[in-house]
Amino acid sequence: MALCLASFLTAGPAVASPVDPLQSAVSIAPPSGCTTTRYISPSGSDSATGATPQSAWRTVAYVNTKALAPGTCVLFEDSSTFPGVLTLGPGDANNPSNRVVVGTYITGPA
Repeated sequence: MALCLASFLTAGPAVASPVDPLQSAVSIAPPSGCTTTRYISPSGSDSATGATPQSAWRTVAYVNTKALAPGTCVLFEDSSTFPGVLTLGPGDANNPSNRVVVGTYITGPA
């Protein structure tokens, strides 16, 4: 059984904004404790590593093809729209004490 986060969070494409009340309640720094961080940006490339904002992946569909290890943080570029549905399945993390974290990262001034 797959977990569909996007349909839980929003009815349309996921949009993160610096003025979003949810973002203002959380840290703008990458989550601590990430063993691996993957970045997603509309200007990225699905043939990149995804390991830095400069080598970000481009699409949600590509993230869905990856098995995400426990402790992976998947961060979407702020103020960007990403069509598609992020799906986490049984091959992703599957460790209640070391989960996959989904969030955003700030590219401009906070």
